[in-house]
Amino acid sequence: LFSLGAFKVSEDFLIKISLKEYLGSYDEIRDMMTAYYLAGSGLVIFISLMTGKLIYNRHLSPIFLISLHTGLMFVAGIMCLLYFSLPAFIAFEVLRRVSEKCFYNPAEHMIRGSFIADYRRSMHLALSFYYYTISAILLALLFTFFHDFSIEVQTQILIYVMIGFLCTSMIAVLFLRPNLIKTLYEFATPNNIEAAVPAIQALSYIRPKNYTEKIIHILEQNPHDILKKTVIMGLS
Repeated sequence: LFSLGAFKVSEDFLIKISLKEYLGSYDEIRDMMTAYYLAGSGLVIFISLMTGKLIYNRHLSPIFLISLHTGLMFVAGIMCLLYFSLPAFIAFEVLRRVSEKCFYNPAEHMIRGSFIADYRRSMHLALSFYYYTISAILLALLFTFFHDFSIEVQTQILIYVMIGFLCTSMIAVLFLRPNLIKTLYEFATPNNIEAAVPAIQALSYIRPKNYTEKIIHILEQNPHDILKKTVIMGLS
């Protein structure tokens, strides 16, 4: 959470200093921001519809969606280093907004929805604290150290910082999957229907190894009808 939040704060700062450096007036900055906001919004609507259909029809894993988001951002960061121009930075900004809303946010909601209400509230608090608050404070302190550098140097530092946070995020995702699967299986028991139903629904999207055998084992325990229906739907 912290790494992705820090990446978002860094990228937001990158586009702001780039617009101020390359464009001469407030009106030009406003017009440019309006243009890419509109372009991004149009893409979000279209891609969100496509992502929703794919999640419903293909049962896309939330882990896959997060990996897709971080992978796209990593490639975009490398492209910014190679081309180092305002169009590249604007494309990065648009891609980040689209990817975040179409891939990361649905994945985060899917993971939170895998747990009962008390756990969802705790996860929401953790998201607000690490993704938004802590990352913004620490990055603000970091930015003060190179505030006096030239815009070009600041931009280079920011891109390297973003790529570093994205690499950390991609490594974290590797640990997220097994830990999430282990936790979901702990909740997926006939003893607690309220916790088991969303856990089994989430597992049907992640499809871990030996998923079918373990879910059939739950079915063999003659669970409650609601849980039985969830298991059968997850196997279909």
